[in-house]
Amino acid sequence: MAWNTDLLAIRDWIGSVVLTLDPGMRVAFDQPDAEFGAPFARVETRDATFHSDSVLTDRLELTFAISIRIEVSEGNVSEALLAKAVALRAALLAQANPAGVGESPLVRRIQVGQAHKGGTQHDLTVEFSCLLTAGRGI
Repeated sequence: MAWNTDLLAIRDWIGSVVLTLDPGMRVAFDQPDAEFGAPFARVETRDATFHSDSVLTDRLELTFAISIRIEVSEGNVSEALLAKAVALRAALLAQANPAGVGESPLVRRIQVGQAHKGGTQHDLTVEFSCLLTAGRGI
């Protein structure tokens, strides 16, 4: 089992899910300071925790932060951000097995906020986690 291959598969899958919200969005992976103007997204690998599942298998819990900046110039900003958050959550949880390797997908937290005071750009941050399982090769 190559943990890194599965991690990259899940990370790329998250990027493709983000693009379903806005196909014109630019997505950066594991670049915390990346900023391209709205709309853009960052997918950051935040945490990887190993768990001993049994004598024969290990689990790796992966946590990602998905940050999306969108332009909301008219209408109710909170409604627009909530609609994006609900759509992203539904898309992330739609598959029981993300990228063909992850298990137990979970959206832990959703935060919304204004990118710059008085501006029309707003940020949506989603914390997403899932598990990888691998045999120990015993």
